[in-house]
Amino acid sequence: MEREAFQKDVFISMSHCAYDARMDISALATLCADLATEHAERLGIGTKLVREKGIFWMTARTQLRIHRAPALGEGVLARTWIESLRGAHSVRCYRLVQKEEIRQTSRGESGCSCHRWVPCGSSRDRQHRRRDRYSPAY
Repeated sequence: MEREAFQKDVFISMSHCAYDARMDISALATLCADLATEHAERLGIGTKLVREKGIFWMTARTQLRIHRAPALGEGVLARTWIESLRGAHSVRCYRLVQKEEIRQTSRGESGCSCHRWVPCGSSRDRQHRRRDRYSPAY
């Protein structure tokens, strides 16, 4: 369920790629964080809010499924949405789809990811905790 999704066209450049000219895991994680930041800004829960509250968001858990790593020079459509927001925790999902293969099937899907985010207090430097079950949204 992709409610209030944010999407962006991304061109895979050399800075996204490993030695084999395919997107590597660290670039995928960075892309996910960048998408989450842009989406949070649009939703009004971005940098202004976290500065006011004296907190920052930290990824507490990540699941990745890579079906085919995008290659250098390819275009992908990157999507993100908040799957659940309970208390202080949120589960955010991501999906990358090759632009040439955008269809309703999973054939063009490069991969998907689900991250659990938790706020951390910058002044106390400790994680705000709440018992919550993590369940992937895909």
